Amino acid sequence: MTMNKRSKVSSASKPTVKGNSSVPPKENYCYKILKTYSLIADFKGTPTTTKNVPKMNVPKPMKDETFNLWKVRVLGPSVTDVVLYMPVIPAPQTRIDTLQRNSDAEHIEKVFKAFGKKR
Repeated sequence: MTMNKRSKVSSASKPTVKGNSSVPPKENYCYKILKTYSLIADFKGTPTTTKNVPKMNVPKPMKDETFNLWKVRVLGPSVTDVVLYMPVIPAPQTRIDTLQRNSDAEHIEKVFKAFGKKR
């Protein structure tokens, strides 16, 4: 069997929902949001178009777009409870267990686990 140069390129670093991907669709879409917008997002529901067709690709950024317009354009009308994870600098006296309780990091853990299995 001979391989041309294109067939040698690995797609392991680019997770996808096509084919036999081990990355769940939601985590894959969140990864695409991260790559496109540098935002870590979580939400309830499935990103769809206005015609209720599942979205596979994240639209490109638009200048001066509000969060509300972005939610509808990127995630669609049926997604709810959209959360963005951003760095925070806690007060020095804040207890670690308080930060852990408030982190709500279940989604992020799922994303890391899904991509860890992919490798």
